[in-house]
Amino acid sequence: MSRSIAFALVLLAGTAIGCKGGSKDEARAKVAAVAEREADAFFDSLLSAAQKGEVDAIDAHFDWDAMAKRASRGLPTKGETIRGIGEESRADSKAEGLSAMLAKRKDGKVSVRRLGTRVIDGETYQMVRILEEDGGFEHLGFLLDKKGNETRTVDLWRLMSGETWSEVLRRRLLSQLPEESRTKLEGKDRLFADNVETLVAVESLASQGNGHDALHMLETLPEELQKERFLSMMRVGLAVLGGPAEHFAALEALAENHPDDPAAQFQLVDGYVLHGMPEKSLEALDRFEALAPADPFVDVIRANLFAVMTRWSEAREVAERAVSKEPDLEEAYWPILVASAMERDFENTTKTLLLMRERFDVKLDPREYPFYAEYLESPEYQRFLEATAE
Repeated sequence: MSRSIAFALVLLAGTAIGCKGGSKDEARAKVAAVAEREADAFFDSLLSAAQKGEVDAIDAHFDWDAMAKRASRGLPTKGETIRGIGEESRADSKAEGLSAMLAKRKDGKVSVRRLGTRVIDGETYQMVRILEEDGGFEHLGFLLDKKGNETRTVDLWRLMSGETWSEVLRRRLLSQLPEESRTKLEGKDRLFADNVETLVAVESLASQGNGHDALHMLETLPEELQKERFLSMMRVGLAVLGGPAEHFAALEALAENHPDDPAAQFQLVDGYVLHGMPEKSLEALDRFEALAPADPFVDVIRANLFAVMTRWSEAREVAERAVSKEPDLEEAYWPILVASAMERDFENTTKTLLLMRERFDVKLDPREYPFYAEYLESPEYQRFLEATAE
């Protein structure tokens, strides 16, 4: 099957599980949770390598071959094919993927915070939050496995896609199966494989900016497939190109079909903002927070939503709550600055400006921002000038 089909299947398909050909023991095998001390040692090593910007040392913490093997469970796939996608994953990670991104920690462009654990499909993932300098936000789950004295990652879960890397790789393997092998598949594997050409057509239309026709092509897929979480999420993305009405309908379908999925709820947060509905975004954020590991950054998002609604005191309060939990979270200080100025709490404005200079070397000039107009006329601004005079 062509590379374009493989690419489209990776982008558009949802979880793919269950097929004839593999043993029951193989299908049900689960990775046992590692001890806390082993997880601590793993992340100490990983973050040390990231702090040094050593891509090869970072990548050594990921067992891409193991992920490829997990993806191939029960499929009639040749060993050389499995090894090949493992090597591709490794190369992609080091070139512009996860390992390359983590190496930016050396230059302060990426921050990492551990968030505890989350059980996904009966396996315990170590959760972390990633923040990038350009505003990127992600939750990653690391499935750790210890072999001998070595602990490595044997699968990865991403919030933004809501799936594991082995699921992505499985779709890639499915796309490469010959026609005669497809007849041996069952369940979702068979459903995706039988509709891969339509998925390719959807991807082609989307790449041409034809979201409306892509959506209509998507609607020709079996209803069971259309309701799959990640196809529903892709529908939301395509619907942006199709127009406001189609986009809102896609959001509502996602909300209805996946009310207990953290990835779906997080996508709804952004989606409702596009429609000028921050109240519904807040509701989706509350649902996301109830499903995800505790993360102070969620209060930063919440504070910004309150700010959009000009609910300044609430914006300030939740941002201050984030600061109390994570004092080094720079993003939490910005809503406090804006809210304090809008509430005319200029003492707090000065305090926050000075804190940000001291803690993050953020030398903001209030004269450059219209919402500081009244602050500039206050005695507090003079105190700020005196405190920062060189």
